[in-house]
Amino acid sequence: MVNQRVVDLCHKEETVTSYLHKHPNKAPHKIPRKLFPKPNLFKRLFFRYEVKRELHHGQGELTEEMLDRVATCGKFQKRPSDLFLKMYADVLLCLERDPMSGLVSPPLLGSTGVIPLSIISVIPDIMQHYYDVIVRAEREVILATNYWQPSRSVTKIREALRQLSKNAGEKKRKVIVKLMYDRGALRQFVHNHTPVPAAGWKAVDLPEAAEIPNIQMEVINFHRPLLGTFHSKYLIVDRKVALLNSNNIQDRPNMEMMVHLEGPVVDSLFDMAMLSWNNALRPPLPSLLKQIGDASLPAPARRYLFGKKNPYIACKDIEGASRRARGDLRRQHTELLEELERERQQRMHNRGAELWDTVREAFHVNASPTDPTMAPRSRGADLWDSVREAFQQSPVTAEPSRGWNMRDTLLRRNPSEERMPSRGFTWSWSRDPTAAGPRRPATLHHVNMPTEPLVLNNLDAPMVDSPTEMRSRAHSLHENQRNATEKTPALEGSTAAVPHTQNGSPTSLSPSPEKLVPLRSDGAANIKTISDPGPARFATTEVLSNIPGGHVDAVMLHDSPDHATGENSALHVSVQNPHDSHLTSRANSFDSVLVRHTSLAKVAAHLNLGNNCEVDPTATELDGDFKPHILHKPHDPVPIAMVSRRPHGAPGHKDIRTPQNAAWLGAFRYAQRKVIIQTPTFNAAPVVAAALSACRRGVEVVLFLDLGFNDQGEMIPGQGGTNEQVVFKMYRILKEEGQTHEKNLKVYWYTGKDQIKPMNARVKQRNCHVKFCAVDDQVGIVGNGNQDTQSWFHSQEINIMVDSPAIVEEWLNGLDTNQNTLAFGLVDDDGIWRYRDGEKKGQPLEDLGGLKSGLFTSLREAIRMVQKARG
Repeated sequence: MVNQRVVDLCHKEETVTSYLHKHPNKAPHKIPRKLFPKPNLFKRLFFRYEVKRELHHGQGELTEEMLDRVATCGKFQKRPSDLFLKMYADVLLCLERDPMSGLVSPPLLGSTGVIPLSIISVIPDIMQHYYDVIVRAEREVILATNYWQPSRSVTKIREALRQLSKNAGEKKRKVIVKLMYDRGALRQFVHNHTPVPAAGWKAVDLPEAAEIPNIQMEVINFHRPLLGTFHSKYLIVDRKVALLNSNNIQDRPNMEMMVHLEGPVVDSLFDMAMLSWNNALRPPLPSLLKQIGDASLPAPARRYLFGKKNPYIACKDIEGASRRARGDLRRQHTELLEELERERQQRMHNRGAELWDTVREAFHVNASPTDPTMAPRSRGADLWDSVREAFQQSPVTAEPSRGWNMRDTLLRRNPSEERMPSRGFTWSWSRDPTAAGPRRPATLHHVNMPTEPLVLNNLDAPMVDSPTEMRSRAHSLHENQRNATEKTPALEGSTAAVPHTQNGSPTSLSPSPEKLVPLRSDGAANIKTISDPGPARFATTEVLSNIPGGHVDAVMLHDSPDHATGENSALHVSVQNPHDSHLTSRANSFDSVLVRHTSLAKVAAHLNLGNNCEVDPTATELDGDFKPHILHKPHDPVPIAMVSRRPHGAPGHKDIRTPQNAAWLGAFRYAQRKVIIQTPTFNAAPVVAAALSACRRGVEVVLFLDLGFNDQGEMIPGQGGTNEQVVFKMYRILKEEGQTHEKNLKVYWYTGKDQIKPMNARVKQRNCHVKFCAVDDQVGIVGNGNQDTQSWFHSQEINIMVDSPAIVEEWLNGLDTNQNTLAFGLVDDDGIWRYRDGEKKGQPLEDLGGLKSGLFTSLREAIRMVQKARG
């Protein structure tokens, strides 16, 4: 039970912040020795054992009277729920041995506040809110992060600082900025909090002093060797608003979470920031000199604004941010596909060159027939007939396969053989990609083929960029269509005639009059002209009507003449289709064009010779909405407790007596129905044991984890193992006990909003970096800490524990909406993810990292991690 000494500590009037008001030049780390001294050595040894025992095994039954006493240990405006108070009682136990174990003055450990906004999205959305808050600063900004890496995120902060300086100059004032990160330096062995001089700012992409003349900035690089990582991520502006988030200031393809806090809890975070800063502040912060209002004004004097009434939110285009976030997801997806495509092109280059040489030889582009008895162009004619037959004369089936038939014909391979997943295929004009001279790469991308023959410009064969002989062969196959178009008049109202060749005859691509749809700049017929270098261009209505489930986004005819014949190039069509999320582009010849996509384009592909992609298992259409911003409903201040931990640099896994760990263990101990945790890693021994104990009590434990997140680091001896290893072991333990408790454990691999199956985090495409815990839909814990060995025992972590079923419900709804984990991520009761349906039903996921363990495996992964760090 919480002793009287802890109660007295929480009722003290003075705090580190109030002491700094009187002595603004004092180093914050020296103040706790005066205000909150530790017990003597013998008491600390006793409490070391006693507190650890009670955190692991509980304090026993807490009566109503005991809970009332606990409630007096926080500055709560109303009595919190019994669940919150039980967890808070365990947090207070940690103060018996060290009053500053929570990295905040004890009187500020329990507080109140409001949360008008949360963001669950990709990093750019959170960085935009950072920008919006920073540029509105009046006097001071405190920014802390773990990783600070030159990136688009850093660029956003740099732009915010420049704008802040400009705003301050217009108001003829100075703004104080304190920035802290962890980059590691030898000097930290002597002084953990190493100042970074202005001369070193440029190296980390910070603005130089001359760029921000109205800002006085101080930068500190903090790390406690060996293992005491500064893992905190927060922003405090004018002691009026605080942002607490999961992401670092870097670019990562992660889903992240941020909460916007206002009210007295901001003072608690400010007090924590002063202790984290450690050094004397030069210059002191204006709020310590009472130049701006104090966030801890009495409740009746404060009005909290929500939604568009809040100035930090009113500036936002919420719908636009949602669209940008969806675009960022697709952009990240597209970037990975492009990288995979480049790798595949390199692998397939030699094979493509040989195949292209065969095609060129068949059509006599640069060679004569190898068989002198063969009539000229007969091999080319046979090959063209095979292509044409693959596209049009195959029987119509439920599953379109013409693209595969055609490709198999060209590659002379068995259509039934197993194919590896691919993103595209390249035929290269030259063998050596590094050789000088022109090339004509043709990339074939995935497109869903229609179930009926796709006709373009009244030609029975598909339109294709090809050498002169192939084009000539196409003309001869469709002589009647070409003759018909010779008599085609220009469209009524059109000022340009149908394109002709240099000798005056119409091209084979000229459509018949009843099929013409003019391309106008006003976007008529859902078509717009991207480029119009020459005469009017036309597309056929047959193309528009035969696109399966899509609509035309752009049609373009580039007017560059063919280098061999002088003919106009072929028509290029970009199709918007709801079954893909990215637009790909190709360059098929010297006269090719590139059709680019916008971030909102869901799908696209160029109609081309064929299809060389497997059926992609990724769900490229976003199911339901994607809402990065959670605008919380107006609410009164709710109980909030700081549940953090200080950094611990020494090796070993003994430092469990911290408010963060106490809150997490209390979540499993006091839950009656359900504990939900989302974290990238889950392997700390205490949390694994606590989760198993909760399952045995009948509590449903739901874990949303990342598949393969930081596996190399987690396999180092002593780190706890990978997520897969831990999950497999947990299910095995519960099943071997034979009490069917495994049914209470539900583990999901994180599945991105645009995915239909989990994706291994090593591909760096769809990762989740959210740190969240919900207990019985009543209490929520959010912040910086992961559920891994590093966060449990070594890193500095900042978290808050919130007592509000309404806010917790809005958080849970936001998490469910912005990922497909609940729909597709559940593993089987042996810890293995398997396909639920389709041809692979019952098969394990291909991206599983394996369950191998042992000293040799751990050492191998440690070596790989070191090699990766060294580049």
